[in-house]
Amino acid sequence: MSHDEAFDSNDAAHRVPLRLDYLFTSHPQTHVINEVGSNRAPAETCTIGAKDDLEAINAWLIEHRESGPTLRSYRKEIERFYNWLVLIQHKSLGGVTPDDIDAYDLFMTAPPDTWCGPRYGRRKTKRWRPYEDALSAKSRSQAKIILRACFSYLVAVRYVVGNPIPLERPTRKRAAGERSDGLRERHIPLPAFRKLIQALEQQAAAPPSQTARPIAAAERQLFVVRFLANTGLRGEELAKANMSDIACEEQPSTRRSYWTMSVGRGGAFPRKIAVNSTALEALRRYRQVYETDNSFFGESSPVLLPLSGRRTPPRFLSAQMVYAISMEALKIASLHYASSDAQTSALLAKATPHWFRTTFATIAAQCGIAQDVIQRQIGVSSLQQSVAKYPDADPIELFDMVAKLKL
Repeated sequence: MSHDEAFDSNDAAHRVPLRLDYLFTSHPQTHVINEVGSNRAPAETCTIGAKDDLEAINAWLIEHRESGPTLRSYRKEIERFYNWLVLIQHKSLGGVTPDDIDAYDLFMTAPPDTWCGPRYGRRKTKRWRPYEDALSAKSRSQAKIILRACFSYLVAVRYVVGNPIPLERPTRKRAAGERSDGLRERHIPLPAFRKLIQALEQQAAAPPSQTARPIAAAERQLFVVRFLANTGLRGEELAKANMSDIACEEQPSTRRSYWTMSVGRGGAFPRKIAVNSTALEALRRYRQVYETDNSFFGESSPVLLPLSGRRTPPRFLSAQMVYAISMEALKIASLHYASSDAQTSALLAKATPHWFRTTFATIAAQCGIAQDVIQRQIGVSSLQQSVAKYPDADPIELFDMVAKLKL
């Protein structure tokens, strides 16, 4: 039985498709997934009931199924590592040692040609290869961070006893723009963000062509940037949002009404976020340009529409499409300031859509908003721990905080 076939035996509703079959026709070591290894915890202590490595890997990935980019990145790295572990080291997860991690790091610096393929089309049947080329030091470090996260999960659920990947501690001097915790700040300062909006507004007012499609594209770019930055949403959360998710609610304690949005229903971190007047204005303008109903209650159409407008049945865009729209907006604004403001142009050229979330969080923190309030709004990956640490976060404070930002 191949790895894919073994994996397909899991419940299809709780499964993340993997490619763990690289070169299995010439390297039939599939039996290693059932070998225990010296680091494997006793089966009776495992809290997820995983019978083998594939089920354990799947359980870890399912934890991140609501975050598209994170899931894709984690799946890619565990696919690469597990293929290497089986085919080169002939081991299971329970047999991994720190020496194996060192060997894998060396392997990533120069994977054999038989392990490499062109970036596009690598995942096609019989043509898939785990790598495009050798990985840079930064990419190898990121791969080990992800693998360490996987093993940390496996330790927590008692599938393995210990984490074989040591925690990497930075030894270099702190670089300019880097926080004291070693993480580089990546956000758009408020003056630069306002310039970004100005450039997109000008683009929407005078697109290259006055036909409907360029106007719709420009308005959609403006909306996506303004809405993401004013709510702290992930791109995939915007892609999945319904108009009916947005509602005006009265808080009994203040007798004031607030606009809210339900996010992540059925996912790992469902929550209700605040929607400020700037985000609402952006949404209403966008829907008006698309000649679509601005109503909310009972309105089942997606918040983010295709360029052709509303369809029946409604068609939701993908998270990848939201990413592409955001990147195009950043590119347009960067080119807009190329000759008049080189600093802003350079900043926007290196920015990514994730920066809209960090911009929201950073500006909120600069305004003195408590960490737990910000975390509840943006739904960070450590939300469960944050809620346990800050059990008394006031939803009214959340609504008032978001209302003040107006990015």
